[in-house]
Parts: sequence; C-alpha cells; structure tokens
Amino acid sequence: MKKWVLMISMIAAASSWVAFSAPAREAAPPAEKITLPQGVSSIPKSATPSYKNNAFALNLLKAGWNDTENIFLSPYSIATALAMLESGARGETAQELAHVLCWEKPGKPILEAFSETQKELQKAPKRIRPLRNTEEMLSLSLANSLWPSESFPFYPDYIDSMKKQLDAEIHLSDYQKTEEVRTRINDWTAEHTRDKIKDLIQPGVLDPITRMVLVNAIYFKGQWIHTFDKSATAEDEFITCDGSRKKVPFMNKLETYPYYEDSELQVLSLPYHGNLSMKIFLPKDAKKLAEVKKSFCEGGFQTWTKAMKQRSVKVKMPKFKMEKRLDLNDLLTQLGAGSIFSEQKANFGGMYNRANFLFNLYVSKVIHQAFIDVDEMGTEAAAATAIVMKMTSALPPQAEVSFVADHPFLFVLQDDVTGYILFAGQMLQP
Repeated sequence: MKKWVLMISMIAAASSWVAFSAPAREAAPPAEKITLPQGVSSIPKSATPSYKNNAFALNLLKAGWNDTENIFLSPYSIATALAMLESGARGETAQELAHVLCWEKPGKPILEAFSETQKELQKAPKRIRPLRNTEEMLSLSLANSLWPSESFPFYPDYIDSMKKQLDAEIHLSDYQKTEEVRTRINDWTAEHTRDKIKDLIQPGVLDPITRMVLVNAIYFKGQWIHTFDKSATAEDEFITCDGSRKKVPFMNKLETYPYYEDSELQVLSLPYHGNLSMKIFLPKDAKKLAEVKKSFCEGGFQTWTKAMKQRSVKVKMPKFKMEKRLDLNDLLTQLGAGSIFSEQKANFGGMYNRANFLFNLYVSKVIHQAFIDVDEMGTEAAAATAIVMKMTSALPPQAEVSFVADHPFLFVLQDDVTGYILFAGQMLQP
C-alpha cells in the first residue's frame, strides 16, 4: 500500500556555558507556593505567549524527567516545530496541538506569536552596547527551512505563511534521491548550528514517500558577564545520585548574582551579555532531586525566579559537556498530541487537499538532538528536532552565601527580555 511521507524537523543550537556552586549561610524566607497550570483550562486567558511557552516547557520536562541520565533539550525549538505543524493542522489534530502548546484555541495567533518572538530574539545581540565585540559576547540566531517534495501539491498559502511569518527558506526536493536530500538537510543543519548538530537526519529516516521536511534552528553562544578565572578551576568530587564520586574540574568565583534559597533548594542566576541567563536549581539534599523537580514544574520555577535578590555568592560549579538524542513520540502522546501519529485520525488539511488522496499525512517520528558545553567563558549549546510525517542596582552589605554544585541539579537558559525558556536540562553526572 502506497503512503506519502512528510518530514518536519527543527534545529536549535546554543553555546558553551559555565559553572555553579558555604561560609555562613543566611537562608532566605520560604516563598509562597504557586501552582503553575498544567492544563490549558487553568492557564489565564490573559497569559502572554512567553507564559504559554514556559508552561509547555515545564509540562514537557515534567513528562520527560528520569532519575538515571543527564537530560538536555530545547523546549523552544520543539514548540516552534509544533507551531509550524499546528499551522497546517485542522480539526481535532489542530486542537490537540494547540492544547499541547498551552493555547486555548488553534489558529493564526499561535504562529504569529512565534513569529514576533523570533523577531525579538534576533534583536538580542543589539542589546549589547556599541563598540564592543558583539559576536564574541553573544550570538543568538534563528533560522527555518522547508524541504517540500517537488512533485507534491502542498497549498501555496501554507508554504507562503512559513516564509512570511518565520522567514523560512524553501528548498524543493526530490525524495527519490533520499541520500542527496538527507545530505543537503544535514549540511543546512550543521551550518545553522555551527557544526554542533551534524547528523540530525540519520540513514533510513527519509525514503521515496517522504513529502516534506521542516527545519527550525536556534543557535546561542553567550559569554558570562562575570567570566570565571581559569587559574581558579580545580578538580574536586561530584557526588552522583547513587552516591558514587567522580573527579571533575570545578570553576570557582565570588561575585554578586541574583540568588534565592529556601528550605529545599538554592537558585542562582548567571547572566550573559545581552540579557540572557543560566539559572541553576540546586537541591540542598542530593537525595531530594525528585521532590525539587516536581516543585520546579508545578509552580517553583516562577516562584523561585521571581523571588531572587542580589547577593554575594561564592560559586563552585563543574565544567561539563552534554549531548542527548531523544525520541519524542511517547512524550508528545503523553502530553495529548496522539492524533498526529495516527494514520486514520491525523488531519493536516491546511497543508494539502485531503479529498484528492486516499491516505493521510501523519507523523511517524519526532526526534530531538541537543548539545551543550559549559566552561569559564560562557555557554555553547545546540539542539535539533525532527518530525517525520507519512501519508496516511547596589544593596546593603550582606553575608556571602555559598553555592556548591557538587551534586545533581536542574538548569535553564532563559532570555530575560521575552522570558522564554530556550534550553533546559538536568545534570546528574558531568
């Protein structure tokens, strides 16, 4: 039985990032617990696009956390890809995708919101004062591309909307020459992630019945405002979840940072040039990571970050690199987007005239790949997502606090102007 295939892939990339981290500790008062909405029905109608995006990010992380391995991904990349998919969906499929993205209703406002956010994020390097080496301090770029089959009648309006709203490049492709197309897509991906993601589309993913690949790319490379002195980096032990110890290089610094702590954790914000930051969530008890993750996803992220105040912090945090490849089919089904994977139920009638075909376009595979490198100067990270579709100021002096990240922690990379969570993960072992 002949089926058509549409593949939609997204790519995100970021740059290398640095370290974390006890003289007399002065505990902050516990913050009031606020439950972050987990269902779209409980999200305020007045919620901003960044609120909705972060609700999606936290739902994604809550569903995807595990207790055995490092995790790193780009919720923003995944959400952008799903928004591109939602724009071509109709009926139940569109409603499901809108709800997964934490929007009450499907439709144009979703894609328009991502379009406006992309434009704002692309302005980030201009936030740095003139006469400074902007490229060295901050690189943040986003790119999109569509690779439609040259022989398949996609609606011009759908293709044009991707060009207009997300400035997408259009590359007509002959999927009879699968390896040639795969190489071209991977080359494009590598170029827009500065060679951090080289083989997003692996052999066997494309075939002659593929009908389109959509790619979203975000690249970030940021320099800390307060870089770490390399001569202060020294080896010490990192204690893993199972209690084992591993010698790793730790970065060290005493500086004033946004900081929060309560009875269960410490939160530290390490700023980059350009109003972005790395926020680290460190349990006080290494055995309580699961409880912190639950609180993080159910209101903690918002509560803790809003409660941060400038403090003198003695930071000790590990240098590390992480690379992760995830199959997101089960995760997205768990979040409520099951119909996109169904040959019978998938409805992408906004992409083509379904009445002209016996079989539906449906999603067969969603793959996400991410990379991050943290060092004394800043952060470099990269991520990629592929969706395969088939047819069918000064403060009074305070005692310094100590932030020693020598056991598992959570982290996010956030744009502090838009509020969007761009990357997130958990570090169980450097």
